Amino acid sequence: MFVVLTLALGIGANTTVFTVINTLILNPLPVQSSSELAAVSTAEARSTSKSRAALPISYANLKDYQAKNEVFSAFAGYTSPRIATLQVDSVSQRMFTELVMGITSRPWASSRHGPFLSAG
Repeated sequence: MFVVLTLALGIGANTTVFTVINTLILNPLPVQSSSELAAVSTAEARSTSKSRAALPISYANLKDYQAKNEVFSAFAGYTSPRIATLQVDSVSQRMFTELVMGITSRPWASSRHGPFLSAG
């Protein structure tokens, strides 16, 4: 039993360390200054829990934030991942999709690569 527990903890720790290194060093975000990115969300004011869950921001609110913005150079919003089916000729493939929208005249100005399609 002790051997199985030790092995499980070792595999878990190894996976965690690899995930952090892979995310932060090997596959950084495709923007020029990722340290300048900020996530904006809303939270329910009357939440009873100490850690309030982030709620999605509507497109109208995102436009309002952009109109009143004096700090950020660009805003972009995205949806939660959803499963969709892509059909080309007679071949169908299921995939995860997200809708990404920019609220500026140049929504991808902060990105090195611009909008892209990823096979994931």
